[in-house]
Amino acid sequence: MSIGQEWQTSVDDGTGWVLRGSAGTSLTISLDESGPLPVLTSSASGPVPADAAFGFAFEASVGLLRPRFISRRSGDVVLANLAGALSLAGRTIGNWSGIEWPTVLGEELADTHFAGPYAERVPFLQLHLTLDEGSMSLCTCAAGPVWGLEFEPDVEIELNHFDEGFSRPHTRLPLPTGRVGPVQVVVDDSRRGLLRRDSIFAEALLCIGNTSVLLIAAEPDEEGVWRRYDKSVTVVRNPRAADALAWEPPRPRATA
Repeated sequence: MSIGQEWQTSVDDGTGWVLRGSAGTSLTISLDESGPLPVLTSSASGPVPADAAFGFAFEASVGLLRPRFISRRSGDVVLANLAGALSLAGRTIGNWSGIEWPTVLGEELADTHFAGPYAERVPFLQLHLTLDEGSMSLCTCAAGPVWGLEFEPDVEIELNHFDEGFSRPHTRLPLPTGRVGPVQVVVDDSRRGLLRRDSIFAEALLCIGNTSVLLIAAEPDEEGVWRRYDKSVTVVRNPRAADALAWEPPRPRATA
């Protein structure tokens, strides 16, 4: 398989899928099924052109997940969202911006409360990454009766359109920037049931320099319970502490 004239892909049963460039740069995507849920991991030896990285990540996700986790009869929405996240490996993040969603949404502004961007977990209606090549939008989308993450390349957000007091726009968030190392995405097959054949893109871990950011489709309800598979993108500032936080339902895997 070839993506462009200078990029070649190969499948290695021991390594996963590998995209190799003529200049020696490579992007590797593998599937780990040793934990409670399957995890796709991408890593790059250097930046890969965005179009080539996304196309390869999509093809690798198809090859690794079909037909066991993603049915052949389904659409490609989950696969495209996974590819968007996986293609971030090797990219450089210059800035995070986004629309913060309240932890308590009151009928009046005085009754609406926000976690604030420095809290241990913060729900966002939408996030936007400025990259060395293009950008990436992060939000959620419906996945049957629940919600999963959605990564979409080169989609801008209009921060001022949401500044109505019931949400907070942030042009620069205190989240790590720099080159993205390994990216891990959870392919959640625990909610499939009899009527849900496809897995859900439930969370992503971005390793950036010496730190990392955990992104989960979750938000707090009226009683302060943080519910997974919900409409917000919740940023967890300390991924290693995520398992000690209260989630409903409980997270079935520990963050590495």
